[in-house]
Parts: sequence; structure tokens; C-alpha cells
Amino acid sequence: MAKNKETVKGRLSATDLVPRIICVLLAIVIWLYVIYNDTPDFEKSFDGVMASITNTAVLTERGLTIYGDATTPVEIVITGRRGDISSYTMSDVAAIVDVSSITEPGEYALAINPEVPEGVTVKSYYPKRVTVQVQQVTEKEVDVLVKPRYTTTLVRGEPVPTVSKVTIKGPASVIDSVSHVEARPAFDEEVTSSITASAVELVACTKSGTVIDSPYLDLTPSEVDVDIPIYDEREIPIKIASLNGYFTDTNAFISVSPSTILLRTKVVGGKSLEGMESIEVAIIDETSLVNSDTVTLDVTLPSGLENVNNIETVKVTVRHRNTVKKVIGISNIVLANPNDVEYTLVSESIDVALRSTIGYSLDIAPEEFVLEGNLADIQNGMVPLTVGVPSKYGNSVYVLGEYFATVEIIEE
Repeated sequence: MAKNKETVKGRLSATDLVPRIICVLLAIVIWLYVIYNDTPDFEKSFDGVMASITNTAVLTERGLTIYGDATTPVEIVITGRRGDISSYTMSDVAAIVDVSSITEPGEYALAINPEVPEGVTVKSYYPKRVTVQVQQVTEKEVDVLVKPRYTTTLVRGEPVPTVSKVTIKGPASVIDSVSHVEARPAFDEEVTSSITASAVELVACTKSGTVIDSPYLDLTPSEVDVDIPIYDEREIPIKIASLNGYFTDTNAFISVSPSTILLRTKVVGGKSLEGMESIEVAIIDETSLVNSDTVTLDVTLPSGLENVNNIETVKVTVRHRNTVKKVIGISNIVLANPNDVEYTLVSESIDVALRSTIGYSLDIAPEEFVLEGNLADIQNGMVPLTVGVPSKYGNSVYVLGEYFATVEIIEE
């Protein structure tokens, strides 16, 4: 019985020992963790922290600006508890340069002030100062030039920006070197129609076109829209229209000099000169060909077509076929007299030139024609007349020229 009690007691002692060992080990681990993280003199170095300029708005108010590179890299060494410092990165520290004390242009050696998280001490940093150049802000107005980059099989038009000039502000030494600004829209695919490039960035350039890459320049506006016109240009045969429709393929052949015209149209939405076989640039009045069959006519074009060669007139020659010119004396003159004035016709007959087909020319009888006018239209003793051609002739007979009746008004 006593032996059994001793065995149970021994087992209980062995069971208590394991937890005790575990507690001791945990205590050692906690102690080591606390000792490691609470070490007060742990240090960490950050190399390449870029100096940051502050209070530049103060310079702007004074008409000044920084010129040159003031972003000096700074090495900062900090100390503190290991548990805090070990988690810090470059973004947790900063090197600040305050320019608010500057009141006039010049070169200044300004102090660099490190900024670190709370509870951390700056052990050292280098450099201690940075050199800053400050210049007077000046401005001027410069031209906007467009230098697009694209490919096309059509005709390139002159690109047009929404503004022709911009105001540029910045350090005096930089502004002096700016000749103009450029918009440089670029298209990778072939351009087949007129296009507008939106919000194209403007870049300051020297006279030779070298870009002045300065963060201290201010452009107003800094972007523009650019209209890039694309044209279809073709040589098109010229045709002349007939005013009264008397000319047909059987009775007249019309030749024009020059025979073609170089036209250009802006390609928009697929609109082009493709398929245009000819173009009418003038209208000939058949009745004007009295003493000559050659006339010079002014060129007119529909809206949207550009006369590239600036051809202002064309010489039109008509070769009549199967028709003859005939002059008849018409004595049947009828004048309306709305004011009931007394008058005398100076001539009782007027010679009128006609053109007719050969078949009708032999049968034309002067007594079938009537000259009509109105005394209310008299000017300088002349009353304009219209020649009434009998309807039986249709378009086979028409009058050439203009005619007037000479009238003497009898005063009371």
C-alpha cells in the first residue's frame, strides 16, 4: 500500500515539470523580443532623399522663380528604437528647403532641414545646404507653329491651331531663348480625311526648333486644338453650259481654253473629287454670238472647290453645225403706251439676226415676227425690244443680239 502512494507522487512531479519548462522558455523569448525592439540606439540610413522646395508660392507673389536643379539628393541617418525604425522607408523621411526668405533675384545657399517621424532622432545628414538660383519672372507673346507627323496619299493642307499666339512666363534667361511654341500632333495610321487633333500640348522651342524642357515655364494656354485639312486635288475637264438650251450635240461644237482646271476640295467624311468627270465653270448666252463665235467668260466654281491655278477666265469658241445665220427686216413693231404719250418711230423697220437650222432658214418669213416694247421703259430715246419667234419654229430658230426702237416723244 505505501509503495503505491510513492508511485503516484512521482508521476505528479514529472507532470508539473513540462509546463514549467515551457513557461521559462516563453519568458526568455519575450525578454529577447523586448530587448531587441526597445534598443534605443538602433540606426538606419536613407541615401538619396531628394530635397523638396517649399513656399514657392511666396516667390511667385514677389515676381520671382527658381531656375535650375534644386533637387539635391541627401543622405539622412536616423536613430531610435529598433522596433520603430526597422519598418520605415524612404517615404517616411524628407529633406525640406524653405525659400520664403528670398526677396530678390540671386544665388542662395539655403539650409536643408530633415523631417523624420515622431520619436526618431536625426543622427546626421549630408549635405547641409543646397544652392538655389532665383530669377525674375518675365513674360512675352510668341507664335504657335504646328508640326504634325502623319502619312497620307492625298494633299496636305496647312494645319491651323485654335490660337495663333500664346503668352509664356518664366525665368528671364529661359524666356529670352524662347522663339516660339510648337504643337506636334502625331497619328500612327494613315490619314485619309481632314481631322482635328484635340488638346495638343504646346512645347517651348528655340529658333532652330530645339525643345526647351524647363519645369519653370508657364504657357497660357498650354494646349490647343489643331485642324489638319486633307485635300483631294485633281485636273478636271472644263465644260460650258448653254444658257437657253439652244446648243445641242447636233448643231454646235464648243471648245474651251484652257480645257482643264486644277481643283482642290477638302476631304471631309469621304467627300472628294473622285468620280468627277467634268465641271461647268461658266454659262454661255447663245444669243450673244452676233458678230463673233468666240467669247471670254468669267470662271465660277461651286462652294467647297478651290481653284488651285487661279484660272479667272476661259476662252470659249463655238463651231456651228447644220445651222445658218440670217438677217431679216422686221417692220411689225408694237409699243405699249401706258402713259398715252405721242411719239414717232425713227425707223419703221429693224434688221434682226437669227440663227436657224438649214431646213428652216429658207422658210422664215419676216411678217411672222413681232418686235414688242413698252414706252415706259424708254431711256435716252431708246426702247428695248423683245423679238417674238413664232412657236412653230421651237428651238430651231432663235434671235441673236439685243434690239432697240429709236423713238421721238412729241411734247405738247
